[in-house]
Amino acid sequence: MTSDYPSNCIKNRYRKKANSYSIIHTHLHGCGSGQVQQAIYAQQTAQRINTKTLGIMRKQYHLRNSNKGLQAWDVDNLICLTKDLEVTEHLLNDIRELDEPYWYSLEGEKPTCKSIADHIRLIEATDLSYPIILCPDGRVMDGMHRVVKAFLEGRKFLLAYRLPVLPEPDYVGVDPDDLPYE
Repeated sequence: MTSDYPSNCIKNRYRKKANSYSIIHTHLHGCGSGQVQQAIYAQQTAQRINTKTLGIMRKQYHLRNSNKGLQAWDVDNLICLTKDLEVTEHLLNDIRELDEPYWYSLEGEKPTCKSIADHIRLIEATDLSYPIILCPDGRVMDGMHRVVKAFLEGRKFLLAYRLPVLPEPDYVGVDPDDLPYE
């Protein structure tokens, strides 16, 4: 896999999810008494997924350019990969995407006043109690609006899951508009 990380972004669309019970069960199953804090985060993650059932959470993909074309990871799948991971505090200054054109780095959407306002709305509405998801190299795969909110609030740390291995993308060589958002 190439490390063409400056070409990151999240493609968002609104949608409803049919049934999230199995994902909720997966996140809560197996938390021992010594993992109370982790269980709380797992429950919050499960509640986040459950809100998708109500149509509140929008369908999201993490996108990266590669020599094989655009790679897309379904954020729902990335969340599932965090079920056995420990939540850590990640130093906000270590998040390089704060100094990159994260949402506007791929061809397509331009930073218009309306698109910036849309991101401001998402930043304001985000909940910092949900950990972000980082790839093994520390790059953000889910949670950039939370990163920006933490930065605006002057926080030093942000809760994070760090994937031990970069999963294979769910889609390769696709146009973001051709991804399933329903």
